[in-house]
Amino acid sequence: MKASKNVSHASPMAVEGSRSDKASIGTRLRDTWFSLDPRSLGLFRIGFATLLLGDLLRRLPDLVVWYSNDGLIPNHTQLWRPAARWIFSVFFLASTPTEAAIGFLLCGLSFLGLLIGWKTRLFQLLSLIATISLHSRGVILVNGGDVTMNLLAAWSLFLPLGRRFSVDSLLASLRERPASTAADLAQGVPSPVRPVVSLAAFGLLLQLAVIYFFNAIHKGGNTWMEGSVVHYVLQRDGMVTWLGYQLRDHLPMWLGKALTWSTLALEAAAPALILTPWGTTWARRVAMIALPAMHMGFALFLNVGFFSPAMCAFYPLLLSAADWDAASRFLRKRVGPRTVFFDASCGICFQTARLLTAMDRLGRLRFVDNADASLFPPGVTPELVERTVVVVDDQGRQHTRSAAFASIFRAIPGGFPIAVLLSAPGLRALADRVYDLVASNRVRISTGLGLAACGLPRATFGSSAQATPPAPFAIALRSGLGWAREALVLVFLLSVISQILVENSSIPRWLKLPQPTVFRALVAYGRFGQGWSMFAPNAPDKDWMVVVDALTVDGRRIDPFNFAAFGYDGPALREVPDLQGMNQFWFDYSTRIKDNPAYHHTLEGWILEHHKRTGKPADRIVAFEVALLEDRSPRPGSSGSTDVRRTVFLRHGNLDGSPDVVAR
Repeated sequence: MKASKNVSHASPMAVEGSRSDKASIGTRLRDTWFSLDPRSLGLFRIGFATLLLGDLLRRLPDLVVWYSNDGLIPNHTQLWRPAARWIFSVFFLASTPTEAAIGFLLCGLSFLGLLIGWKTRLFQLLSLIATISLHSRGVILVNGGDVTMNLLAAWSLFLPLGRRFSVDSLLASLRERPASTAADLAQGVPSPVRPVVSLAAFGLLLQLAVIYFFNAIHKGGNTWMEGSVVHYVLQRDGMVTWLGYQLRDHLPMWLGKALTWSTLALEAAAPALILTPWGTTWARRVAMIALPAMHMGFALFLNVGFFSPAMCAFYPLLLSAADWDAASRFLRKRVGPRTVFFDASCGICFQTARLLTAMDRLGRLRFVDNADASLFPPGVTPELVERTVVVVDDQGRQHTRSAAFASIFRAIPGGFPIAVLLSAPGLRALADRVYDLVASNRVRISTGLGLAACGLPRATFGSSAQATPPAPFAIALRSGLGWAREALVLVFLLSVISQILVENSSIPRWLKLPQPTVFRALVAYGRFGQGWSMFAPNAPDKDWMVVVDALTVDGRRIDPFNFAAFGYDGPALREVPDLQGMNQFWFDYSTRIKDNPAYHHTLEGWILEHHKRTGKPADRIVAFEVALLEDRSPRPGSSGSTDVRRTVFLRHGNLDGSPDVVAR
């Protein structure tokens, strides 16, 4: 039987084209989803470490309340009646304020190590432990910002955050490019720009997209559809900031609707902007402008803790190589070159020049040895250069001593703050004195560091002999460790996906698969929750807070809880005040304590210790009742709260001789 004439055969070129298309799609997806620029990772590290330090500092004023046994969450309550089956915190070891303060200090050192990028891998791990410990010490206080920071610390643990903009990268540059003459410095230092390819990069991008996706998809209630969410959230007296309070009664309804719907639209568009493999650079640029602006609005008008700053910490990761190249071109145009004349025969001077060369990623600095006087401009002499470094900028202006270093740091990326400090009145004079002190003792300093006081340095700081090629076993071991790291990332990714499916109400029931115990434990220990539904499905139309009606030994009525929370000095409130001024921790505790009876006995004991905190025997409390005070927020177009309710849930003694009936 003859073959049909309609049968066609693919040409070799067509097959090759198909393979090329598949390869190009695979490359596109790899570059979009699994790759991050090392400069973006370095900037992320700096921003994230700053965020962690800020989170630590905002907890410091209430350290006694939330982290010691003198406060509302004693460690023995957490240990003997834990808030969760799987829970971990180093702060469970701290009982006294002093012990908690030591824990804070250790956390701060971990975050500082991460910030500067010294021993970065170690401090990534320590920062993860510190972050989880801070947030898990009082689970009743955990909010979306805490969970987001935990997730950022966990995902980034698997990525080389110290490859750029770090002490580690600086030392690596010095080791890779030894130098012994000023001519060697002119060669510059190579800057690693090869993308980091890892499943952890995909995990971070997916995590960011998931947060927005589920926050958007859960917002299907009437308040979102009618555009009244902004109105209602600004009526949350315990959550609104001073600026939001000033604005809420003057916000036009049309503007409130526009802000509500634009928020919903941005959250819905965010996953596509973050993950699209087509037009990625511009899509992410839109995301990096619009979404942080939205979060800035949240932070200005609502006290939602560190959720907004934590979300903004993601965005340096979206910077592409094209963005960094554009920034470099812009800075090169704005920053003129500098010629640095220095005494290369001074060991400490030469090593300082090496260090500055390694920091000079824009190539704006040119170092000239004082031995070559033919290159000196008018006014610069070998004798002057022996006494001080001399910098000549692109305008021909000459700078010496601390002013010279200020000029140098203005040319170095990220050095502007240092330049400002060195130029500030008072600080400049102090910097000049320090410079003169070092300069007059440079021989002693150089020899003390093993460097020559004159002639070429005998030992170059941060350099080494020609590196020996790694042994085959070392190469195999490094490769094996890399695969092991990716395997751990895969386990974490699967646990996160499993939690996403279980925790979000919009997921169909048939997709809510049983979670392996190891996944549930991993998520719980790290506080890696994945339920994203902020102000969903509707914005709350009620306000509530805890009030304490306490009777002192001398017959006065006071509220010790709100006295500690926001300085209220009076009898128990009978309605929710318009602007409370609580921070996020007091607000979360106040709104959650009624439904957490495990903490009621510690609240009782804390209230009875009020006179010890004030130092006034007359403040000793003999009876009290704790109530949840609620009201309904005004509807759009109206004013004044309605439907005020007061529900007592804890009582000690008897205030008025009535029966001890407690609402549960």
